Amino acid sequence: MLRIKIIVALFIILVILTACSSNENVELTQVSIEEAGDVVDFVMNYKQEEVIAVNELGFNTIESYLVTNNSFYHSLRRHMSDLQSMGTQMELVDITIEDVFYDEELTEYHIYVNEIVEVEDFQQQPTIKDDHVNYIVTNKDDRLRIVTIRSRM
Repeated sequence: MLRIKIIVALFIILVILTACSSNENVELTQVSIEEAGDVVDFVMNYKQEEVIAVNELGFNTIESYLVTNNSFYHSLRRHMSDLQSMGTQMELVDITIEDVFYDEELTEYHIYVNEIVEVEDFQQQPTIKDDHVNYIVTNKDDRLRIVTIRSRM
């Protein structure tokens, strides 16, 4: 259990360190969850696929959800490899989209997410509660992609 906690803590630190620098003067426009339906669905689908990827299929399952070849992408790939090598199993207990904002300057959505995940490794089941922000962009093919995910402290 200590090993899982250390890996989760390291992953959270990696996410924070690899995240783009924040601009305190950024103007975000709040978007209703209904209005941002496609983006909200994208985040919900990603989380479900992430659990399947850890439990069964591997990183390639979620690769299409990510902006490739950035530091977050590589950190997540290593993290998932570590989880799979330890035989970790995950179960998504709950996920809630709290707020959606749009950054017009970066053309990026900020999705505030609360989730509860049970992680099983070596017959132990810690429950992880995480509040984080998914940063979502639309690529040149008009497909949504995750730039990074930052933990909210």
